[in-house]
Amino acid sequence: IERERARAAGAVRAAGGLAFEWDPETDTVEWSEGLERLTGFSADDIAPGSAGWRDHVLPEDVWKISEATQYYLLTGENKPLPYRFRRKNGEIVWFSTTVERVRDTRGRERVFGLVRDVTEQIQASEELRASEERFRTLADFVPDIIWTASALGHTDWLNRRWKEYSGRAAPNSPVGWRESFHPEDFERIY
Repeated sequence: IERERARAAGAVRAAGGLAFEWDPETDTVEWSEGLERLTGFSADDIAPGSAGWRDHVLPEDVWKISEATQYYLLTGENKPLPYRFRRKNGEIVWFSTTVERVRDTRGRERVFGLVRDVTEQIQASEELRASEERFRTLADFVPDIIWTASALGHTDWLNRRWKEYSGRAAPNSPVGWRESFHPEDFERIY
C-alpha cells in the first residue's frame, strides 16, 4: 500500500497538481502534500470539509465548483470549469479540478480529485483573444477588403469592408466567390 501511495504522490507531483480525497457522506477532505506548494496553505489552515476549499475561491466563481460537483454526482462525467482561487499570499490564480468517484471495500463512496493550476493557460488564452480582437478592429478600419481562407478556398473570415462593398454575406464555398465577380472579369482573375 505504501508503495502505491508513493507512486500516486509522484504522479501528482509530476502533473504539477494537488490530489485530494473527499468523503461526501461525512464531508471530510484529505489533501496530498502538494496543498502548501500550490496554495500556500497547510491542511490546518483550511477549514474542514469541502466548504474550507470554497472559502478561498473567489465568491463570483463558487457557483462553478457547485455546478461541476452536482453535475458529476448526477452524471459521473467531469465538467472541469476553471475558477479563481486566492492563495495564502493574496495572489489570485486559476485552478481546474477533475474528480473520480470510487466505492471502497465497504461500499462507501469516495471522490478522488486532482486540482491543477491553469493560470498560464488562461492568461495565454486571454492574450490570444485580445490579440485577435486587436487584429479584427485594425482590419475593419483598413479601407480594403481583407479575408482569410483555407487551403481549399473556404472563407474563414472577412473584414466588414467586404459586406459594405459587395452588400453580400461571406461566400461559404470556393464557388461562392464566382458570384461576386462580373462574368467577363472572372476568367481574367482565375
